[in-house]
Amino acid sequence: MKKLIVFFIGICLTSSLWAQTTAKEQFDKGLEYYNQKNYAQAKYWWEKAAAQGRPDAQRSLGILYYYGEGVETDYETAKLWFKKAIEGLESGEYETNMKVQSNIETYLGRCYQFSKNPDYGQAIYWYKKAAAKGNGEAMLYLGLCYENSKYEGKDGNIALYWYEKALEYSSDLSEMQVVVAEVDIERLKEQGYSSSRANINSSANSSSTSTASNNLTPAVSGKIEKVWVDHNPICVGTKTTP
Repeated sequence: MKKLIVFFIGICLTSSLWAQTTAKEQFDKGLEYYNQKNYAQAKYWWEKAAAQGRPDAQRSLGILYYYGEGVETDYETAKLWFKKAIEGLESGEYETNMKVQSNIETYLGRCYQFSKNPDYGQAIYWYKKAAAKGNGEAMLYLGLCYENSKYEGKDGNIALYWYEKALEYSSDLSEMQVVVAEVDIERLKEQGYSSSRANINSSANSSSTSTASNNLTPAVSGKIEKVWVDHNPICVGTKTTP
């Protein structure tokens, strides 16, 4: 009886390890096709890996739908995949770090900000989560949200605060993003705004931004390249390829 129990446990562990290995292989195969710009095959293999809970595959599917690579651009579907990826990373089952998670949170903010019907409340919610982890791009987008006339909480002082904060993390920004922040800072100051008067939610924007590590090795592999954000001609975004 004991031998049967041990044998059964062995089979379960082996099956679990086999599934994890298979999911990683599926993700890698999808990445190989993605690099060949064969987005249909990339999507096929990433969906298989994502079904087994791989956050890197879920994040990569979100990127496909965000940029419309091999599929129609669909922010709603992108949001679903990005949220699944965050859930997986927060489960503790997969190795990760703050930089990886903040990147996904920034993508989520962009989905809400640049959709046909922008939801600035949700965009700011996700940007603040990313900013608290030291993501300079999220800080820049926060500035854009608070400066946008369509946002009911528009506040030039807070916008200026986030633009200045973004420049403290300029390594996360493209050259154009740095220019955007610098130009907007100068303009807002000329209009009489001051970051010292900004009423910032301390729980969302505490000094933890200064302790977020930029030197951790992401478990979710990827390279960064600079591209234009389709829906905002004044702002260059960073595209994280899977």
